[in-house]
Amino acid sequence: LSDAMMISPGWSVGWYFIPIASLFKPFQAMRETWQVSVCPSDPYSAPVPAVMRIWWGLWVASNILSNVSSRISFNTMSFREAWVVAWLE
Repeated sequence: LSDAMMISPGWSVGWYFIPIASLFKPFQAMRETWQVSVCPSDPYSAPVPAVMRIWWGLWVASNILSNVSSRISFNTMSFREAWVVAWLE
């Protein structure tokens, strides 16, 4: 916990449950947590590792694919559609 953080620990978790904000706010909370952990005296000067950005991009992409596959599975009528859903999952 640091006074330099803009997002509180509670909101770090809470942002995952707000539909549009869940696409970017949890990443901001993770970025702040990383920066404060690396450089507590001047957290905003600490660089964000590329792997964190890649991880977040993959997280968002997997959530979108999961949503698409579940919507397709609701209306599955053929074997081919069922196979596509299974592949996406």
